[in-house]
Amino acid sequence: MVYRALVAEYEMMIEELTSGAYIHVGRLEEYGYSKNAGCGANCKASAERDSIKSELDSLHEDYSKLYDSFKRLRGVAEEQKQEYAALHEKYAEKVEENKRIQGKMIRLREDAQNKLEMASKDMADCLRERDESLVGLKMKKNEAIELRDICNQLMSQIEPGSDVEQ
Repeated sequence: MVYRALVAEYEMMIEELTSGAYIHVGRLEEYGYSKNAGCGANCKASAERDSIKSELDSLHEDYSKLYDSFKRLRGVAEEQKQEYAALHEKYAEKVEENKRIQGKMIRLREDAQNKLEMASKDMADCLRERDESLVGLKMKKNEAIELRDICNQLMSQIEPGSDVEQ
C-alpha cells in the first residue's frame, strides 16, 4: 500500500515536470515561501513521502547489490559448469584408457598363460624323452657290461700260447 502511494506520488511528479507546472523549492524561497512554513498536513505527507522514498532508494540499492551478486554467482556457476564439463570429459577419457589397458592386460595374461602351458608341455616332453633316453642308455650300458663279461670269460678260457692268438 505504501508503494502504491509512492508510485502515485512519482506519477504526479512526472506529470508536473512534463507540464511545466513544477516550481523548484529553491525558487519558492526566492519569492518568500519557506520549505516548512505553514505546511501542516502536507508536511506529514511530505515527511512520509521522503521516508518512503529513502526506503525505496534503500531497497533499490539492496536490489542492485543483490542483482550484482546474482550476476557474479551466475558467472561463477557458469565457470564451475565449464570446469565440471572439462573434468567430466577427462574422466571419460581416463575411463576409456583404463578399459583399453585392462583389455590389453587380459590379452597379455592369456598370452602368458598359453605360453606357460606350451612351455609346461615342452618340459614334460623333454622329461619323457630324457627318461626314455636314460632307459635306452641303461640298457646299452648293461649290454656293454654283459659283452665285456663275456669277452673276459672268453679271454680267460683261452690259454696263453695257443694257436688262436697267432
